[in-house]
Amino acid sequence: MTKGGGSGKTTRGGKPISDEDLALWRRVVGSVTPFKKRASSDYSSPGPDEKPRSSNTLPAADARPTPAPPRSVRLEGAPRPPTVVPPRREAVQPLSQSTPGLDRRTAQRLRRGKIAPDARLDLHGMTMARAHRTLSAFVQSQFAAGSRCVLVITGKGGRSREPEPGQWREPEPGSGILKSQTPLWLSEPPLSTFVTGVYPAHISHGGGGALYVYLRKNPHSR
Repeated sequence: MTKGGGSGKTTRGGKPISDEDLALWRRVVGSVTPFKKRASSDYSSPGPDEKPRSSNTLPAADARPTPAPPRSVRLEGAPRPPTVVPPRREAVQPLSQSTPGLDRRTAQRLRRGKIAPDARLDLHGMTMARAHRTLSAFVQSQFAAGSRCVLVITGKGGRSREPEPGQWREPEPGSGILKSQTPLWLSEPPLSTFVTGVYPAHISHGGGGALYVYLRKNPHSR
């Protein structure tokens, strides 16, 4: 042992190291835990505390990319959903206590023939083209005048010979085509914008050969 209680060891500079310094250094070294060495490459051998890695190991589930939702593909020629067509309203409305477009009292009076029409139009004997023009002018003029109930006489008609397929001909007077066609004209634009409803006439006003045409109220009429 060297003088001064030295350990006999010296530093690189030649300075002696005391026993206390040497004991302190040994305690520090003993309390240090060395790091594990990492492999220099993927092909290096694993350490004693490491498990070998497999090349077939899949990544973690949460690391997988989220698949995109499938797109809807429409095949050519695939059937389309059917188009829903609302049922067509009957051109001539029956007169009852719950008649659409009329209050109960007015419907009852029309059904009993108690309402005198404001004007009347006789289409009997006209061709279809002339009858259509005459009906249009009549309805619009009566609406402008403020009329509410007008009578249109079509005639009961009889059986008519149907035209050949793909052909069209003027109906014969009294053939009955005007009786079926007139309500359709009144239920379609432009005449439908002036009409509340079309109803069968009372026997006193022509019965099956005439129609009550109830017009909308004209706010500009007197």
